[in-house]
Amino acid sequence: MPDLVIIGAGGSGRELREFVRQHPFTSEDVAINFLGFVDDHVEVNPEWIATTSELGLYPGRYFLIAIADPHTRRTLTRVAIEAGLIQASFQHPSSIIGSDVRLGDGHIIWPSVSITTNVIVGNSCHINVGVAIGHDCVLGDFVTVNPLAAISGFAHIADEVLIGSHATILQSLEVGPRSVVGAGSVVTRNVEPGMTVVGVPAHVQ
Repeated sequence: MPDLVIIGAGGSGRELREFVRQHPFTSEDVAINFLGFVDDHVEVNPEWIATTSELGLYPGRYFLIAIADPHTRRTLTRVAIEAGLIQASFQHPSSIIGSDVRLGDGHIIWPSVSITTNVIVGNSCHINVGVAIGHDCVLGDFVTVNPLAAISGFAHIADEVLIGSHATILQSLEVGPRSVVGAGSVVTRNVEPGMTVVGVPAHVQ
């Protein structure tokens, strides 16, 4: 049974650890053993084993990254792979994933997620608790969708987008790369790259 390290020991990391312990299989049906946390700031955590600069001590281990910030997740994914770790993916068994949904490497699908039909989810995406993703959506790489957000059909979410809790993206809209949609916002028009939008309807902050 291979070992798994979770990079990021904050709240998301501790939640993910609980899910992994209850359901110790990755989406590739590989049974894993949780080895500990890798984090640069929580040496007092009894399950902390290393900093990110020490990832080279764990070649051949699986890793998941429990960090919401998309750019940080991209950077640490590269660091971990260069250090010889193997990227895992995780899907909570309570989630509903359509048979024609394509999921990229390194994804984490949290409990009670619904991804319906003809959806593409890129690499290293975090789809958090209770998120609903409608038909024919495309999510790029390193997208974070926080709890209870809803993405309507035919929406296109570009790379490194962060969507806040309870946000709604209306049908057929495009959200540009590295943009942020604030919690509770309702996006009614396309979002330009790098913009932060908030409110109902969402507007540039």
